[in-house]
Amino acid sequence: MKAKRIYLICLFGFVLCYLGFHLFGKPKTVWSASSENAGKMIFTEVNFNDSTNDWVEIYIVDGSVDWTGYRIYEGTTPWITISAALASSLSKGDYIVLHAESGADETTDKGANGYWDLYGLTDLYATDGILQIKEPSGSTDRVDVVIYSDNNGSFISPTQANGAVADGMWDIYDFSTGDAGAWTNSDDIGASQTLSRYLDPGTPVYADSNSKDNWYQATIATKGGGSQQTLIELASFTATVHDGYVLLQWETISEIDNAGFNLWRSASAGGEYVKLNAKLIPAQGGPALGASYTYQDTTVTEGMTYYYKLEDVDTNGLSTLHGPAWVSTGISYRLYIPFIER
Repeated sequence: MKAKRIYLICLFGFVLCYLGFHLFGKPKTVWSASSENAGKMIFTEVNFNDSTNDWVEIYIVDGSVDWTGYRIYEGTTPWITISAALASSLSKGDYIVLHAESGADETTDKGANGYWDLYGLTDLYATDGILQIKEPSGSTDRVDVVIYSDNNGSFISPTQANGAVADGMWDIYDFSTGDAGAWTNSDDIGASQTLSRYLDPGTPVYADSNSKDNWYQATIATKGGGSQQTLIELASFTATVHDGYVLLQWETISEIDNAGFNLWRSASAGGEYVKLNAKLIPAQGGPALGASYTYQDTTVTEGMTYYYKLEDVDTNGLSTLHGPAWVSTGISYRLYIPFIER
């Protein structure tokens, strides 16, 4: 399938992010049409080059918000309105995957894949597009926006694009004159590839700032969990209960440009994770040889359940999260992580 040349602008809670172009002039912040819940539900991955089965991934940053009636748009067309049943089921850390193919919506129970599947999208192949999360009917305030273009010189929805730009951060560029002059760099996104949002280096949360570096070209599309790039091949990551501590062990098969690891812990799978190690755990492996690592979490309380995530950090400061592995008193669970190629 012919690769699609794509250029991306992202507004995270209406902080606008341009992927693959240089914008002229200093940005000006304007918050007039930004939802009070901006950034609490965000786009994290877009697959728009799969011809018939395009999909869009959304991540729930804040599970305390009642998302009933919030709408996901493509341009001026409403795709999906979040039902009360689905809204009451959503929790922090959940993923929603919107599909262009047909299927049965999941609104009360996630499927075996671990994320919420919704259907009814318009095919995104070979088009300009503006993906928006808006407040319930009657409001135009936006929670998050992704704008992408095939850069053919005439943007398909200049009015919507202008509104997004003006309300998000920049108010000087006019999409109605065509988009070719706005982007000077390009990325070719082929079949089975996506535009994906990075995690903030050193944290288990998605990057959400005014930087094109928040996004990257994922070589492997992964629904419902991101496609975080990694330069390590992880064989296993385990957590085992011992007398007075939890023993965390992980083993790598290979490590390329790996600076080291961080360990994160939470009392619930979708809860807030706190870093355990004060300093980065140095990498011991290399491209042709992996390594084994151990860490003792001595700050545990008997009778509790703990969830652990392993973060590898590369030499450029970019990170990838693995897990979670979880333990309760007297029980341990082993989690094997598949390799994600960069």
